[in-house]
Amino acid sequence: MAIKIKIKTRMYSDIEDALLKHYLITGSDFFECYENSKFSTIRLAERGRIANWMVDRETGDIYYLTVCEDKLIVLNKLSLSYCMHDSPFHIVEFKEKNEALGEILIIEEQAARDSETRKALAKAKTFVTTL
Repeated sequence: MAIKIKIKTRMYSDIEDALLKHYLITGSDFFECYENSKFSTIRLAERGRIANWMVDRETGDIYYLTVCEDKLIVLNKLSLSYCMHDSPFHIVEFKEKNEALGEILIIEEQAARDSETRKALAKAKTFVTTL
């Protein structure tokens, strides 16, 4: 099992705390020049969100987990823009250091994004991402 990406995180239950941590790390407001997008971006991210917000302790990037209609659990990165793509899935593992600190491990191996693979991953309650 080769690790593609390792992200050290701090977890927050409230988006405002996650955004503050982003600001403290990057020195910039996540929604700077995009204040009108704040409500809709957060509302979209909140839909189906199942866990705490996870902030990368080095870059300030904000991550969250959602459950799709087919029960597939997907790791997403908070973004001001969304695009459709067909990148393969990568398996995601989480390691908790304590209740506030953790790591996201994105595994190098790829899985197809077809319906059969989605069903199998959802049934196995496997976390995935396209990051």
